[in-house]
Amino acid sequence: MKSYLLFIPPNTKNKSCLLWLFKTAISSLNLKNIIVDEIEISTHQTILINETTIHSRIAAVDLNIWFQPNSLTFDNNGIIMNNAVEDELMTAFYLINSISEYNSKYIDNIGRYKFDASYQKKHDIIGTNFVTILFERYFNKYFPQLLENRVFEKTQFFFSHDIDSLYGAFLQDGKAALQKGRFDIIAKLIFNAIILNPEWFNIDKILKIENEYELKSTFFWIVNKGRVNKSLTNADYDINSPSLRRTIDKVLSNNSFVGLHKSISNESYDQELKKLPVQTTINRNHYLRFNLPKHYQNIEESQLKIDCSLGFAEHYGFRNSLAIPFVPFNILEGKPYQFLEIPLNVMDGTFQKYMQLPPIETTRHILSFIEKNKTNSVISVLWHNHFFNSYRFNGYFKPYEDILMYIKEQSFSFVTPETLFNKYYLA
Repeated sequence: MKSYLLFIPPNTKNKSCLLWLFKTAISSLNLKNIIVDEIEISTHQTILINETTIHSRIAAVDLNIWFQPNSLTFDNNGIIMNNAVEDELMTAFYLINSISEYNSKYIDNIGRYKFDASYQKKHDIIGTNFVTILFERYFNKYFPQLLENRVFEKTQFFFSHDIDSLYGAFLQDGKAALQKGRFDIIAKLIFNAIILNPEWFNIDKILKIENEYELKSTFFWIVNKGRVNKSLTNADYDINSPSLRRTIDKVLSNNSFVGLHKSISNESYDQELKKLPVQTTINRNHYLRFNLPKHYQNIEESQLKIDCSLGFAEHYGFRNSLAIPFVPFNILEGKPYQFLEIPLNVMDGTFQKYMQLPPIETTRHILSFIEKNKTNSVISVLWHNHFFNSYRFNGYFKPYEDILMYIKEQSFSFVTPETLFNKYYLA
C-alpha cells in the first residue's frame, strides 16, 4: 500500500475548507496511509490539490454562498452543478453541514426542523450513506489510485440512554393500564410506589443487561426539573437528590459514561454543566430540539467536546447523509468547529410514536438499516430507560434486545465517546 500526501499549498484559497473536506473524505472512505496537509512530506507520493486540479467549485467559491441558497443549482439527483458537471465535493460539503437546515422556516410545534422538509426525505436517501458515495465517485473520477488504499471494516455501535423520566410509570403506565382494565398492573404500580421502587427507575437493570454484552453506554441526564409548557417538560427528578447521586456513581463505577441532556431553558450549556454532579464534555439536547447553525455555535462557545444531537425524531437514518462522526465546518469563521458531532441514527420513540410501528416491525426496520450499512459506519442507538419495563411501551424492549443479539452474532463491536473522539476529531 503506497503512502500519499494530498498537498494543499498554504496560499490556496479556502485552504482551511479544503483541508477539512479532504480529511473528512479520508475518514468517510476509510483510506489508509493518506495524509492531508499544507506541508510537504518527502516520504509520501504527493498529489497537488489546488483550484486547477480539484475539479470543484469549492476551491474558489465565496463561503457566503451557503447563505444564498438561490445561487446553487441542483440536478434531479440532488447534486450541485458546476458548469453543467456534477460537483460531488460541493454537494458533500452542503450535506455534511446540513446547510439546507440553516435558518429554516420549516419548524415543528416544539421548534425542530421537520424531516418532511429535508433533502433526505425529498431524495429518499435517509438510510443511505450518500456523502461517502459522493466521495467515492469523486475519487474514482479524479484520483482513482487513492481508492487502492481503502479498507472495509465492520460497522461499530454507540449506545446511549436519555433519562427524561424516572417517576413517570405511575401516571403514564397507570393511565394505559386503566384504559385497558388492567387493574393488576395498577396494583403493581401502586405497590412499587409505596416501597419506593418506581418501574422506570431501572438504571441497575440497564447496566446489568449491557454488562452481559460487554457494552458501556452513555447516560444523558437533565439538570432542570418540571413542566415548561403544555408540550414540553424537563426532568421529573432532582439531579442533586441522594438517590440520583448514587445512581450516577453506579454508572461511572461500571465504566459507563455520563452526559448532559440539555434541558429546555435559557441557561447556557456551561451553566447547566455546572449543575451536573459530575464533570462531562458530552451533550445531547432534550427532545433533539435545536436549530442550525445556532446550535453548533452554542456548542462551540461551551466546554463541550462532543455533541450527540444530530438526528431526526421522526425517522431513523443519517440526518446529514454521513455514516460517521464528524467535525462540522464553521462557515462564518472559515474554519472547522472544535467539537465532534456523533449523529443519532436509531431511537426507540421514532418507531413507537412517529412511525407507529409495532415492536416486531421496529426490529425488522432497524436490522435492515444495519444490513445496508455493515461497513465503515458508526451507528448510534438511543433507547430510553422507560422503554425497558413499561406497560405503556410494552414490547419495545424486545427490539433493543434483538439489536444486541444481532451485534453479538455478527461480531460487531461497541465504541465509547472517548474512542470516537480520538478517531474522528480533526486536530
